[in-house]
Amino acid sequence: MEGAMDYGMLRVQTQPPPPGKKYKKIYVCSPLSAPSWLEIHNNMENARHYVGAVSRIFKCRALATHAYLPLLLDDNNPEERAIALDMGLRILGICDALIVCGKRISHGMAGEIRKAMELGIQILFLEDYT
Repeated sequence: MEGAMDYGMLRVQTQPPPPGKKYKKIYVCSPLSAPSWLEIHNNMENARHYVGAVSRIFKCRALATHAYLPLLLDDNNPEERAIALDMGLRILGICDALIVCGKRISHGMAGEIRKAMELGIQILFLEDYT
């Protein structure tokens, strides 16, 4: 990683975009799955926090399907989880960058990161050291 930009209690680690590049849409990649509904709900809240922070930092649309989809689809139901993961990957495909948020990489996040690499989408890292 080439540089770091500080934004209060958040730090973005990234290679700088090409000159004149402005992000229009950034996919927020953060953990969702957890053993209990309370922990899943907390992870959804974290995703919403990251969406707001990324929108402010980059002045773009930040997208995180997992911030709301668990209200519609059950992450513990394999069929519904597959639908949610597919929706997330489709949304990722229209984004300029993916930003990894949080302190761990979940199985779902690893799939999103692999897909971003496959599509040539820039990957950024947001450190939350609050």
